[in-house]
Amino acid sequence: MAHPVYFLSYPYLTDVVRSVIREREYPFSIGIKELKIGDPVTVVEQLDRDESVQVIITVRGHARFVSGLKRTAAILLDVSGDDLLHAFRQVKPETKEIVMMRYGRIFEEYTSFDHLFPFRIHHDTYRDEREAVQKIKGWLEKGIRTFVGTSAVCNEARRLGAQAIFLYSKKSIAKAFERAAGIIQLARKDREKLERINAIIQNASNAILAVDPQGRVERLNRHALRLLGKTERELCGQPIRSFLPDLAWEHLLSEGESVENALTQVDGTHLILNMVPIRVDGQNLGGVITFQETSKVSDAETKIRRELHRKGLVAKYRFSDIIHRSKVMKHWLRRAQIYAEADATVLIQGETGTGKELIAQSIHNHSDRRNQPFVAVNCSALPESLLESELFGYEDGAFTGAKKGGKRGLFELAHRGTLFLDEIGELSPNLQARLLRALQEREIMRIGGDSIIPVDVRIIAATNKDLRGLVEEGFFREDLYYRLNMLFLHLPPLRERREDIPLITESLLKRQGIATSESRKIARELTRFLSGYSWKGNVRELENVVHRIAVLYQHAGENFPHLFRELLEELVESDSGGFGPSKASSRLSDELKKAERANIMRALREAGGNKAMAARKLGVSRTTLWRKLRSFEEDG
Repeated sequence: MAHPVYFLSYPYLTDVVRSVIREREYPFSIGIKELKIGDPVTVVEQLDRDESVQVIITVRGHARFVSGLKRTAAILLDVSGDDLLHAFRQVKPETKEIVMMRYGRIFEEYTSFDHLFPFRIHHDTYRDEREAVQKIKGWLEKGIRTFVGTSAVCNEARRLGAQAIFLYSKKSIAKAFERAAGIIQLARKDREKLERINAIIQNASNAILAVDPQGRVERLNRHALRLLGKTERELCGQPIRSFLPDLAWEHLLSEGESVENALTQVDGTHLILNMVPIRVDGQNLGGVITFQETSKVSDAETKIRRELHRKGLVAKYRFSDIIHRSKVMKHWLRRAQIYAEADATVLIQGETGTGKELIAQSIHNHSDRRNQPFVAVNCSALPESLLESELFGYEDGAFTGAKKGGKRGLFELAHRGTLFLDEIGELSPNLQARLLRALQEREIMRIGGDSIIPVDVRIIAATNKDLRGLVEEGFFREDLYYRLNMLFLHLPPLRERREDIPLITESLLKRQGIATSESRKIARELTRFLSGYSWKGNVRELENVVHRIAVLYQHAGENFPHLFRELLEELVESDSGGFGPSKASSRLSDELKKAERANIMRALREAGGNKAMAARKLGVSRTTLWRKLRSFEEDG
């Protein structure tokens, strides 16, 4: 049976070690191997090859044998002052002289204390068992019959009828085991940390590859294996130039400089790469390379551009659009209006659906930048490399598939206006650093560019996370946090401003074309019935509920009061933790489908069967209309 800890011992020492093990409980098993003097080499090598062995404990005399351990930790058992005092206390009172023998060298560090003891101490050494026997016989001939030492000394002294006092105490051995426990615990924590890092590396969206100082592959993830079309066994230990010949990896390792957005090709696949050196205390430890297919970058970028163009660069909302009467909202809106007039960075914190972008647009429209662009981006919706190119832009030829002539980033598009960064807590460390520099220096550099571009942009950032907590956990830069948090706004959740719910509900119903009197009545009933509802989705959830109510009101006819009540009961049931669809929910779903079908068929009749015109009337795409009609046919 293999043990995590092994004690390389001698006969007398073994008895003490076993006594310590019996008296104390350790969270690991301990193996004991008895050795002959000067012959531990083979045993040490065998234990070092055994991966289950983590710590070897042995005496100081074996230091040269364990110094070459490649994998296993070594603890050397030294003779301490406590050991000597423990041994000297065992000397018989009538003794006038003793011999203290040690393997290799005498205890020079303790000779200056010899005069403190009531007996004379002779220090002696031995190199092997034969010499130990000869020297003990010599001291016995001189009339000295008390010997203090290790196993070889005690064995021979006792055999010849002298007093033998073993040098090592239980206390020293127990301390060695405590050190071993600490080493094992640290090793376990290191293994756990490595497992977490490995999980992150393997599940990263980019291909990741690590090289040693000589440019040989040490580690890579499954995405790298897929893109390179080889197995881990084929790649590990191989020089990186053998399969990525275009990389200037020598420059990376020798100069210690990062390389960004380099282009290369593997088996016809174009890749965009980033290389970062690993240096500790000025020492080169290799580097990390991340890469992905340029086609994926281009596809995602096209999708992002389409979304940005659809959204536009205009702030539509103003403070007057924010419906409220609660004191808490009045407090924060007054503060937001004051902040709007100060040209400083604003951090908005609030749960999902509380209206953070609405507040950001209102601040922009109330500021001196109101006639300039308002640009918004969700930091959690994009991979790091794409978000970087969207924020800072890129030059012509920065990577394969890049737009000819380059592209302006959002910082440039928002010049003299406002840049709204939603979900700022999701930024990667690399982008946090680039954003911090842009805020501090008020300038940026495009990807693949070599010139500085001054930008005049006001940043409004928003998050639904505790940024202060992320800073303390090491996930968000503290300097960036303070740069963003110059002006702070907190948007309270809807459940903390319930007096606003009737006003918001009434306004939303009016937008759906429902008369004021009916809107007010429905809003009162909803507020009363859902007085304890949690509104986890906040205003966004309320909008969805109101939309369902409007559909019922407009198409359910005389069944509306009954279905409205069922809708409210369904909400209460779901909020209280109910599972599975209720009967009320099923009936309500059927009525909603009937109402939707009637609405679509009426639009088609009014459009003379023209689906494109009917889709425009309904405010949906032709694809959505076609899908709805097909589902009606399948349902019969």
